Order: sequence, then structure tokens, then C-alpha cells
Amino acid sequence: PAAAGAADGGDQLTRGVSFATGLLAPPDTWEPQTQPLQYFDVKEGSAEYKAVVGPFQKKLNCKSTIISVRRIQNEPLWKFYALTRYRVAQRNKGDANEQPQLYHGCRVRQNLDSIIEYGFDMRVARDGLAGLGIYFALSSSYSNCGYVLQNPDKSKEMLVCRVAVGSHTQGKHGMKRPPAKTGKNANGELYDSVSRLPQMYVVFDNSQAYPEYLIKYRH
Repeated sequence: PAAAGAADGGDQLTRGVSFATGLLAPPDTWEPQTQPLQYFDVKEGSAEYKAVVGPFQKKLNCKSTIISVRRIQNEPLWKFYALTRYRVAQRNKGDANEQPQLYHGCRVRQNLDSIIEYGFDMRVARDGLAGLGIYFALSSSYSNCGYVLQNPDKSKEMLVCRVAVGSHTQGKHGMKRPPAKTGKNANGELYDSVSRLPQMYVVFDNSQAYPEYLIKYRH
């Protein structure tokens, strides 16, 4: 019996490790890396390139030239995001309502580099239409209008992000977290994010979003 118990414990541990490995697994597009953070150029014309650039250009509402698309493989940051995505899904019947292509811009190189290396940071968030949070646009044209990095050579850079939106409601000025849900079954539970549709989603948790691609373009 003791041996059987030990075997059962070993099986449970194996299942636990397998579950955690699957939960934190990076996207299928990722390539082998030798450093915790690496950039990889996405090959022009590839299925991945088209999946990223197609919606970006369509929503930009102006003619543009893509200079480069770089995949951001930040392994520690991805694991934080994947775990948060799972928690959001658990609160919403298994559906994290992940938005795979939302747009985020930074006017300053230092801020852009910091997001890529360390993730989003609520400590430097500013109050806006939907509260004091981290903003993501549904359309690249919205971020393009004054919110992106503009280089001396007139090129621009914008992040394409995954965001675990979960449940959401309309945001407003002054909000520092999502409001509580209403109704008899709410039990004080908060929404996962807020929105001002059709323009934007806003999150208040740093690990609720992952900067997946950096697009450099000119128009």
C-alpha cells in the first residue's frame, strides 16, 4: 500500500508538471532562444507575417510601408501573462476573452524598451477616458494618431499585443481598477477590465497583456 501511495503521488506530480508546462507554453510561432529575451524577424510573406501585417494595414486607414516586423520572445514575461490569462479564464467559465491583436504605442524609446523587457507598468499609467490604466486600441489608426514612437527618419514603431480582456464594462475617468459586477450572483466580484468600445480596452493588471510584436513602418 505504501508503494502504491508513493506511485499515486508520483503520478499526481507528473500530471501537475504536465499541466503547468502546457499552461505556460509559448505560441507555436516561437523559435528556440538562448536568452530570456530575444527578438526574431518575422519573414515577409510568411503566414505569421500576413496574420500580423494584414489587420494592421487594413485598420491603419492610410497607405503604409512595412519596414520590419519583429517577434518579441520574452520568456519570463510570457509566463506571467499565461498564468494571468488562465486566472482570467477561470473566472469566466474557461474563456479569457483573449484579444490577440490590440495596439499600444509609446512616444519615448525608453518607455518602449522598458515594456518589451519588463512588461507594462501601472505605476506610470495616466488617467484617461476610461480610467487610470493601460490602454490598448482595437485599431492601429487610433494608436497611430500621436501615440507611437516617431524616429528621426520619419519611421514609426507600434506594439501589437495580446490582452486577456475577460469580462469588461464601460470605463470612466478616475477608475483605478475595474468596478464590481452587479446582480444577485455577483458576490462582490470585479470585472477583469474596462472598455470604451469600439476604440479601446483598458486593463489594470500589468501581467494581463503581453507585447508580442514590434512593427516598424512608414506612411
